[in-house]
Amino acid sequence: MSIRRAYTGVVAGLAVASIGFRRSYRQHLDAAVERLQTVARHEISSEFGTIEYAERGNGAPVLLSHGIFH
Repeated sequence: MSIRRAYTGVVAGLAVASIGFRRSYRQHLDAAVERLQTVARHEISSEFGTIEYAERGNGAPVLLSHGIFH
């Protein structure tokens, strides 16, 4: 078997695997979006802009923040 043929096989295998990974990722992402759409969200205005929040669950409060440096 030539090296060129081996490389072709490796590239083909990686292409097939990447298609499978992309499909699996897309399915998980769609499921996460569906779960998030069931959460009641609220908005408040502040001097820094609109803040969106959700209240859910029991126990100690947790604050998650992202996108603060945009």
